[in-house]
Amino acid sequence: MSGKPALAGLWILVLAGMLVAGGCGQESPTTLEELRQLIAAKLPKGWKVGYASQAPFPLIAPTAGQDLVVYRTEPVVLQPAASSTQPAGPGYIHFSISPKPFIAPTEYRQKWKANEAIRKDHERILHTVRNIPRSVDNELMPRGAHESKEVSEFKAKYAALPPFDTDMPTHYYGTLAVVLRDWRTRLVPESREMQQDMNQAFALLNTILSRYSTSQ
Repeated sequence: MSGKPALAGLWILVLAGMLVAGGCGQESPTTLEELRQLIAAKLPKGWKVGYASQAPFPLIAPTAGQDLVVYRTEPVVLQPAASSTQPAGPGYIHFSISPKPFIAPTEYRQKWKANEAIRKDHERILHTVRNIPRSVDNELMPRGAHESKEVSEFKAKYAALPPFDTDMPTHYYGTLAVVLRDWRTRLVPESREMQQDMNQAFALLNTILSRYSTSQ
């Protein structure tokens, strides 16, 4: 019996294996855990990265859940101008990283530009009622028939506007899009040395993550 049919069958198996391997070679989605491990490997002594749900201190909204938090492990003395969620006194300097649906870098500018146009429409229409007083619940309180008409027109125009994204991703790593939240104006250490330490940690994150471009 000739060995040619067997050889032909072997080649079919080899080709099939090559096709399968080629398919497996496609880039797999980047996970938040992969990013966490990479950041952990590069952070200097005294800094740590973990999930928001495990953070040992109060977080600044909207940080929550499975966001990553990059923080100095020992509290520092904060200036009085710090956020009310981290009042003056001992507190933890940190940054947070919130995952978002991925946007390809080549598509980002177009999406950002469209979102900005809608946001500006919202601002423009809100500006038309800037002189009308509001209640403690931020409800418009028109004074007389003229302002009541203005409020009615405003509400109709505002309701017709499409929504816009108030929290678009700022950076990406692989196929993972994130918002890198910079809290340096909310958490200000009294020590210049700690301020510099915080700046260096933020700079490191910007070397790991790629910033989305909004320019041509």
